[in-house]
Amino acid sequence: MGNPTGNSLPKCQLARIQQMIDELDFPDRGSDKHISFWIDTLCIPINNPHERKLCIAKMANIYAQATAVLVLDSGLEIISAPPVAERCIRILQCSWQRRLWTFQEGILAKELYHRFKDGSYRMGDFQTERDMYQKKLRSRGKYISFLGVNAAGVDACISFARFTQMHIKLRVLFNDSPWKGYVPLIEALRYRTTSRESDETLCAATILSIDPTELLELPEKAGRNLAERRMELFLQYIGQFPRSLIFNRFPRLQRDGFRWAPRSLMGSHPNDISDIEEEEKENYATFYKSGHCFQLGLRYPGIKLGPVTSHFGTRVILINGENRYNVELSPDEKGSYPCWGKNFQYCLVMKRIPTEPEGGSVAILGSRFKWEDVDLRYECRAWVELLTSKEKADVCGEVLPEETYWGIK
Repeated sequence: MGNPTGNSLPKCQLARIQQMIDELDFPDRGSDKHISFWIDTLCIPINNPHERKLCIAKMANIYAQATAVLVLDSGLEIISAPPVAERCIRILQCSWQRRLWTFQEGILAKELYHRFKDGSYRMGDFQTERDMYQKKLRSRGKYISFLGVNAAGVDACISFARFTQMHIKLRVLFNDSPWKGYVPLIEALRYRTTSRESDETLCAATILSIDPTELLELPEKAGRNLAERRMELFLQYIGQFPRSLIFNRFPRLQRDGFRWAPRSLMGSHPNDISDIEEEEKENYATFYKSGHCFQLGLRYPGIKLGPVTSHFGTRVILINGENRYNVELSPDEKGSYPCWGKNFQYCLVMKRIPTEPEGGSVAILGSRFKWEDVDLRYECRAWVELLTSKEKADVCGEVLPEETYWGIK
């Protein structure tokens, strides 16, 4: 329900929306016949860039101050509210649940309602009804896993994200770190989409209580994607990350200093980020500027490779003393692999050094100029396994200790 050319809607649509708003029986509702409402189509100026930016910067406050949010989704409005199990699936699969900016609406709403053909239904009541239904099934010895899975998806933008937002706002009290808000965002934005890629960081910033003004003020630059430039600035706001983020399988940013980082959190898959280990709450990676370039500082074991030749392929046999390791490089999202260069020193940064043939380790391959002992430029992901066979080795390697410090750019 939008208008890309102007701040207007047909009168019949406005009357329909007003009627649905007036029917809501939200807590502390006054006796007013008509309830005022906000709708982006009318309230965010289209033809005034300055005022539009001001509105976007205040979006979080607008939704947080609203008494209630009413979800109007074409797929829900054409059906009467079905039984609780089907309703759970319908809500999870509706288009409102897939759009980027509606995530913000959902987590900031004091009360959230979904409009069906026969009326509006409060999310809190639906959650209670669903829990009672599950309890009833279990009392009969019936355990339906899909209902719990779908419930988690429906509630994700409400309970999980609200919990995250609370911790972000109270991080000083809890001696918290900003990256704790970044990790849940990866899960929360996974299934979201937007027609404007550059909006992702604007929405994410407001969710994490970060002022998006600087992101909005970034000028367009020839040859530089605005969405990627905003993501680079957004990462600087976050500042700290779980160290295992470097092993992620997301499409990555391409500029040195940011090549370790996801280009976008939307459209990802469950295994695209490595498991965040419990000890990482104290052993995080710090993002900072070193000279003219940014880098991510962290500690992990690794292997420093000896001289390489350009004929090396995507599989390399590495020898260290009596041990041989099979190194399999992983392509990027375009199917491309890095090219070996004789003027570079290569290192593998690894989660752990494999000690058993069946226990491999995810790794990243990094490079640096031989004559400069500088930080590593991220090249690609890799998988490293200990071999039992005595295959001919391609290159020698030196195993580095657990607490080796790396600067990844």
